[in-house]
Amino acid sequence: MAVLERNPNEGRDDVDQLLAAMREWREAGLKMLLTGSIGVTALSRKYGLSRDHLNDLLPFDVPELTEDEARDFIRQATEGPSQGRWTEEHRREFIRQSGVLYPSFLVKGLLEIGVASPPSPAAFAEIFAKYVRPVLHEDFYNQFNKRFRFYGEIDKEGQKKLVVPVLKRIMEATDGTRLDDLELAEGYSRIDLAEFLDLLVEDGFIHFTEDADANRTWVPASRLARWWWKRSRLA
Repeated sequence: MAVLERNPNEGRDDVDQLLAAMREWREAGLKMLLTGSIGVTALSRKYGLSRDHLNDLLPFDVPELTEDEARDFIRQATEGPSQGRWTEEHRREFIRQSGVLYPSFLVKGLLEIGVASPPSPAAFAEIFAKYVRPVLHEDFYNQFNKRFRFYGEIDKEGQKKLVVPVLKRIMEATDGTRLDDLELAEGYSRIDLAEFLDLLVEDGFIHFTEDADANRTWVPASRLARWWWKRSRLA
């Protein structure tokens, strides 16, 4: 991204060459994972990169742990060091206060609580409120803010007329949202809508399931994404 910002024209040619070379490496069998704070699809749209070099890539979703997985994660981390001081009541309250069950959240919470000698479960709420959520939630919210602002750099009108209404419909829906539930803004096509939906999926705002008839249903990608929407007050 820094190369493109310094010199959009020459930088675009350099990045296109790099992406083409990386695709050749993948075709030769090299395993590859492309990640970043801004999705490759959004970057390619803003800077006019060739998407032909990207169409063999598959989205890679990193879901939260299930409650059973999180409970087992906590048990394995605490069972030995605590010698029984971590009880089922501790684990249950820890999961309740964690809210989001990504491993990084669980590790941060365990470090703040203490794996060997935890306080009473009644103390967990204050510890999470002061030392866990302000750090981890804010980092995620800042990432979502950065990605949302980038859509305005790509297409300010599209951000306003398509992205905001789409997010509002999906984030506030009780159940999943189908394509027919999404209104098409004047001046934009279904292809434009599909491209923005792809951006929102890649950037971790939403994800979808697809039935046997190729009908897609979108939902918030995580509780964090839904909380970001509620906090952002964009609509």
